[in-house]
Amino acid sequence: MSRREARLLTAAVVLAVPAVFAGLQPAMMLRLIGVEAPRAGLLTLMTSMPSSIWARLLVVSALALWLNYSWEPALIRWKRFQEGVARVARLDWVYGLVQITARAAWAFWQAVLRIVEGEGYMGWVALTLLLILLLVRQ
Repeated sequence: MSRREARLLTAAVVLAVPAVFAGLQPAMMLRLIGVEAPRAGLLTLMTSMPSSIWARLLVVSALALWLNYSWEPALIRWKRFQEGVARVARLDWVYGLVQITARAAWAFWQAVLRIVEGEGYMGWVALTLLLILLLVRQ
């Protein structure tokens, strides 16, 4: 199936869904379009619909056909946009960021431990005791 045939099939399905819905659930369709009394049958429903509803159906159909034939570059841009959104939604970049952050935190912790457990160990103990003393005095 070619791309054009696939697009035409998609447009046909999109246009057929409201018609099938109107045929299977006429009472619900009546409530959606604002007609008060429920009528029996699809033909009665179609003849009782206001002209504004028919105008909307025709405008949507014409718009779908126009989009099908003239907006292929826009659809290609939309596909690129969807690929970009999918790339962000995969969250691989978040896992990479978490991994980099964890490695940086580990390197920082190792540097702190080298300072604390190395030559300046007694100085850090004295500083900690001084901070505790200052906090308790206030």
